[in-house]
Amino acid sequence: MPVNDSSLSEALATLRAEHLQHDELESSLRRVLEVTCALFGVSGAGLMVVDDNATLRYVAATDGRSAALEAAQAETGEGPCVESLLSDEVVHTDDVVHDARWPTLSANIDGLGVGALLGVPIHVGKTSVGSLNVYTDAGSTWKDEDVEALRAFGLVVEEMLAQALTSRQRHVLAEQLDQALSTRVVIDRAVGVVMADHRTDPMTAFNILRSQARAQRRKVVDVATEVLDAVQRPESPILEPGPRAMS
Repeated sequence: MPVNDSSLSEALATLRAEHLQHDELESSLRRVLEVTCALFGVSGAGLMVVDDNATLRYVAATDGRSAALEAAQAETGEGPCVESLLSDEVVHTDDVVHDARWPTLSANIDGLGVGALLGVPIHVGKTSVGSLNVYTDAGSTWKDEDVEALRAFGLVVEEMLAQALTSRQRHVLAEQLDQALSTRVVIDRAVGVVMADHRTDPMTAFNILRSQARAQRRKVVDVATEVLDAVQRPESPILEPGPRAMS
């Protein structure tokens, strides 16, 4: 999937110009995904961002399989797209269904016909707020130039999101991102506490918080706040056992 430098530059310039002309965030993001697919020659692409509960959800996809793949990662809390957000690094696999890192995701997407998957983090300012992803039907080997080219498309997405956040005509997605950014500091700090307490990685730590929040029918940020409060009270457990219904 080598990408010609001149074709890449031309595509990026066109996307920026189209967005400035129309200023429709959702359609501009979908256009980025369409051009990404065409330029990379991949089977599909998708964009996921955090919501105000710091949970990834897909906001755009090129096709039904891409949407199903994004939704499965959001539901299971596993996969390159989730991990790229939490680690703020590029994450990829040559065969996602048989990748031992994400067993629950593998079971959920077996039969979709998805092979290789590559995700790069998307930022607003210095904070990672989502991931841009491409996939192939069959297993492929991602090259360094694939990663760098997708990063370039990620920068265009970041510009669009930043512009939407400062626009006088706020978009629904921008409002959700704004709320998500206000909770990220609390959740990220709590993830660090859980990592140290459970001696685990960021993705597992976040899913511990998320699982407790779901069991108690509460928001992740509320559980995260309690985790940080518990650090100030050594006699209290880091995470309270048992479900508790939201009032």
